[in-house]
Amino acid sequence: IHAMAFSPDGATLAAGSDGQDKDRKGGSPDTLGLFDVATRMRRATLAGQAGGVNQVAFIDDQTFASVGNDGAVKLWDALSGQERANCRGHEGHVSSLAFDPAGKVLASGGDDGIVRLWNGAGEVERAVFKGNYTKMRDVQWARDGNWLLARNYSDSDHSRAMVWDAATGQECVTLNKNLLGTTVVALSPNNNVLASVNSDGKGLKLLTIPEGKKLAGFQVQEGEIIHVTFSPDDKLLAVAVAIWNEKAEKFEASRVELWDLATERRKALLSGHLGEITAMEFSPDSRRIASSSGAFDKDKK
Repeated sequence: IHAMAFSPDGATLAAGSDGQDKDRKGGSPDTLGLFDVATRMRRATLAGQAGGVNQVAFIDDQTFASVGNDGAVKLWDALSGQERANCRGHEGHVSSLAFDPAGKVLASGGDDGIVRLWNGAGEVERAVFKGNYTKMRDVQWARDGNWLLARNYSDSDHSRAMVWDAATGQECVTLNKNLLGTTVVALSPNNNVLASVNSDGKGLKLLTIPEGKKLAGFQVQEGEIIHVTFSPDDKLLAVAVAIWNEKAEKFEASRVELWDLATERRKALLSGHLGEITAMEFSPDSRRIASSSGAFDKDKK
């Protein structure tokens, strides 16, 4: 499982895989599934996207979108499982997507170094924002929908966060790697605060966006931070940590740490993953968190 999202009512969880698992009949990979949160049962399997799904997001309880390695941005009916739209424009993998707060604009970021804006129905491309580097990830909207942020980076270790005015397409601010840290970032849903992991992977800092002012910092006792996400109520920060045996130079396990943003203290430690955590997602009421891992256990928790 590489991507997850809860529906706004919290009743459905959409989960997308890397497309490597074949179904029992030997057919196409089951790359996208819908799960009933109350019963924890799969209620639908969608063909998804060739080569795997990289991210999913709901616009409302009836509609969600997915992006993947086939270069497509797809909209789905969450009730029937039918495909509603197939948007083409990106060259190569599409790794990130996000709906604006009003649900009228869908932003997608790809390995072509471009953020594309589509109307909420996925029928018309509205705008194209270009970066200087080859890949565009972690597309996220401001709480008022007036600007959006994306992480623009290259395989040669260049990295920066770019902020655009959503109406004009003008770049408002750029945070370079010295301020940003590594390639792990998350934007809070309500307070326009960016969580950025330090270059050593051991800690992270909170920055105001678009100003770039540092607010606070967190440090993990062991392991390397590989994912971060805010709870919808902006009270918690979930941090996925990979634990390595440095002497044996091998991976051991991974866990989720929950940090209280008000006290800047760790509130809980969730263990159980034997593989590296690939995705985390809070439920809309912030009372649950779903996490997934691959390689070794391939299970959702």
